[in-house]
Formats: sequence, structure tokens, C-alpha cells
Amino acid sequence: MQQTIPQSKPPGPSLRLSLVLVVIGTLLAVPSFVIGIAPIVRLQNSGTFTAPGTDSRHLGAGQYFLYEDVGNAGLGFSTSGDDRVTIAPSDVSVTSTDHVPLTISEPTTIESVPFGGRRFRTAVAFTTPAAGEYLISVRTRDGRTHKLLVARSFSHIIRSVLVWFAIAGIGGIIFLVGIVLLIIGAVRRGRVQRAAVYAPAAYPAGWYPDPDPQGAGRWRYWDGTRWTEHVR
Repeated sequence: MQQTIPQSKPPGPSLRLSLVLVVIGTLLAVPSFVIGIAPIVRLQNSGTFTAPGTDSRHLGAGQYFLYEDVGNAGLGFSTSGDDRVTIAPSDVSVTSTDHVPLTISEPTTIESVPFGGRRFRTAVAFTTPAAGEYLISVRTRDGRTHKLLVARSFSHIIRSVLVWFAIAGIGGIIFLVGIVLLIIGAVRRGRVQRAAVYAPAAYPAGWYPDPDPQGAGRWRYWDGTRWTEHVR
């Protein structure tokens, strides 16, 4: 009857499982994070224009806000109604390339967002029926120039990307689990191999289950002092 040289630790977790988790986690986390962060980056790269004046923008379909510069930026985004704006719906006109005017209204959501070291607050809102080029004209009542920003509602942007950030978070957790299992598996396999090399000579020469984790189901010859290269 064949004897088995005892092993101090099981060789798991599986190297293959660890690598699969790392790959799956990476494939979930990286693209999802990029997709999620893209609308926020586009908001910060949308650019401003000066009123009174006219600006041409390529906009997608949906609701947009015209934000007015109201002062120095604070920390983060806020939904405060304390900042006063001077631009009213009657001061703004938005037309499509076929000269169809859009309806300009008071914003239903009041937001203040930082941009370029300044704070911009929602002044008016309008909805574009389709993606395309739009001409935005703004006049001022106080005779001064004002910086304006055209963008979607920041709260709408956050709601639209939450699912992508959730997927990225799940992918990150799977990636970390794969890394941990990879480290644990490497440590345990190293211990098993060292234990096999220094196994006591009390075991007689003979064929024993291969202690190498990659040799499952295989037998390796023990010459009484060390493992040999002979397997079956």
C-alpha cells in the first residue's frame, strides 16, 4: 500500500481561479469607471461663453441648463438657492439650425457647480428635441458682461452614471479578491514545495502522490531523501 508524505498546508486557492477573478474584475472595473466618469469630464470641459453674446453649441437631445457665474467657487457641488442670477428666460433665445426656437423656462432644479475656479448657478432651462447644432443668444439687463455655462443638470449626470460606478465598484472588489487569493495561493504552494523538499528521511523510497500542485493525480518517486524527476 502506497504511503503519503504529509503536507503542512493545502496548496489552494487555485492559481487559475485567482487569475480569472483578477481578469474579470479588471474587465468590469476599468471600462465601467471610464464610462461613468466621462459625462463629468465633459461637464468640466464644456467651456463657457460671455453674455451679452451668441454661442453655437452641439447638444444632444434632452434638458439643458444655462448656468450663470455668481462668484468664487467653494468646495464641491451644492444645491443652494442663496446665489442670485441676473439672466431670466426672457433674456435667452435658443434656435436650432432650421431656425426653430426652443421654449426657455425657469429651472426646476436649482444647482451651483464649480467650474474654472468660479461658481455657476442655474439661470434658465431648455429642452432640445434632437441632437444637433443650436444657437444660444443671451442679453443682459445690467449692462455688464457675465460668463455662462451650458450643461445638463449635474444631479441628472450623477443619476445616469451611478450604475456604472456600482459596476466599477463590484469589479474592483472582484479584482482585490483575486489578488488576495493569488497571494495566499502562492504562499501556500511555496510552503508545500519546501515541506516536500525537506521531508523527513523516515519515509522509505517509493512512489507517492506528487506534492506539486500542478501534478494532481500524478505519482512521483521519493528516493528516501528527496523527490526525483521520475513521475507516472
